[in-house]
Amino acid sequence: MKILLITSIFPPDIGGPAGYVFNLFNGLRQLNHDVDVIAYGKDISKKYPLPLRMLFFLFLILQKGRKYNLFYAHGGLSSTLPALLACRLLGKKIGVKVTGDYAWEQSTNLGLVTDDIDIFQTKKYGFFIKILKLSQNFVVKNSDFIVAPSQYLKKMVGEWGVKEEKIYIIYNSVIINYLPSIPKDEFQYILSVGRLVSWKGFDALIEAFSEIRGDFTNLKLVIVGDGPLLFRLKELAKKTSCSDSILFTGALNKEDVFQWYARASCFVLFSGYEGLSHVLLEALSFKLPVIASDKGGNKELIQNGINGFLVPWKNKELLKKSLYDVCNNKNCVIRPGLLNNQIFSWQFMLNSTVNLLQKFS
Repeated sequence: MKILLITSIFPPDIGGPAGYVFNLFNGLRQLNHDVDVIAYGKDISKKYPLPLRMLFFLFLILQKGRKYNLFYAHGGLSSTLPALLACRLLGKKIGVKVTGDYAWEQSTNLGLVTDDIDIFQTKKYGFFIKILKLSQNFVVKNSDFIVAPSQYLKKMVGEWGVKEEKIYIIYNSVIINYLPSIPKDEFQYILSVGRLVSWKGFDALIEAFSEIRGDFTNLKLVIVGDGPLLFRLKELAKKTSCSDSILFTGALNKEDVFQWYARASCFVLFSGYEGLSHVLLEALSFKLPVIASDKGGNKELIQNGINGFLVPWKNKELLKKSLYDVCNNKNCVIRPGLLNNQIFSWQFMLNSTVNLLQKFS
């Protein structure tokens, strides 16, 4: 196959989507397919205003895309909209992987909405948000196929007006190629990993941790990641009585994150939205007890009481109780880890993706 991968972020950028495209690129090359990558964040200078950057990206895709039969686009509108336009101008086919609701994420980051993602789907908003929604819908409706990494996202994309037969579920996967052997020290670490944005629930986690910390003298909270709320979350931590037990590591490379997984006693993802979380897959791969919100694709990974605990979103009291129970009994889940290792394995995901791409090549 001749495939052009088009993405918003790519290593050295960090995060699940960047790692996914990097691993897919290498996997396709190892299978002797002709594949290349264009990354909006890497190939387009940020010194220009957004509309101009998207125009430059369109020209870059037009220039590089002529030799490829199929485009496979990932990320937000900054990458998928130019990819779709270039595809149609060149008479190619295109698939888009939808990892979330870009319109909701941008509106939330800009402080334009405080509604959660499920309410956002049906509520009417002003002109700017309407344009974001229409642009997003235009991309998915006019693509040849859509990849969704969870049943939750397939349902959401269907509600945007995309025909069900155009949406294919291929679950996310992670490659754990580094298993550090770190002896446990005297501390018990609660670990959370993610971008520091409002819907990730780090504020509730800090507050819940501070309320149980007095019962566990050796307990620490480790938050790995960076983002716009870093300063605010550090200030919140300072206001607690246990600020010296809360560690913000900032953004880390994958090997350093894996070291924290190896040291942790449990993992928490109290997010208001997840398509299918890469960090949750990583934590489960390390067989950590997991506490996760019951939002998005989390329910497709966690069976309550079996390999972790599902906590209703925004219910800080139940979050606190789950933290207390897990810290009081580190072996409180019946079967830690992934319950279906096959469908979440990297090889299964790669094979499923290759089969789908061949269908449209």
